[in-house]
Amino acid sequence: MSLTRKDGAKVAAGLLEIRGRGHDASAVQREAAMRMRNGTPAKIAFAAAFDNFVATTPSMGASIRQVGRLIEASSLGTVARYNVALRQYLETGDDSALAAMVPTMVKDATDLARRTGEAVPEFGPEVDEIVAANAPAPPPPTDVYVNSSQARPASFQFAAPETAPAPQGNL
Repeated sequence: MSLTRKDGAKVAAGLLEIRGRGHDASAVQREAAMRMRNGTPAKIAFAAAFDNFVATTPSMGASIRQVGRLIEASSLGTVARYNVALRQYLETGDDSALAAMVPTMVKDATDLARRTGEAVPEFGPEVDEIVAANAPAPPPPTDVYVNSSQARPASFQFAAPETAPAPQGNL
């Protein structure tokens, strides 16, 4: 039996999280593959492999669980976009699609934390940079408001009123 799209995204994101933190993700893949060759369904094989990894590397437990919960709570459309971005990165090393997904991941993780009553996750400065770089451009202004108390550019300044010369002679 193969993995569902959500389960596949969880596996790929979990492996990426392990690799991104400097650990050997291929050990998890090898263990899951061995279990599947022995007849264990893919979902159970990967769950056991991740559990064994977390047992030997407890510092990774919270982040791997968070990745799984985030994907589980995501819509199918978002999961499809995660899968495309993850596959592109894993196959080519090009992380542009993943970077484009960071704002969605941050929003979804924040929404999930608020729904479950957990602390809103804090993201590092590199995530903030990615979010800012992928933020949509602000819309063009629809109205132009000129604050008359501000100095105007020279071409729009009004000249001081001229004073009429004093009358000369008899009028």
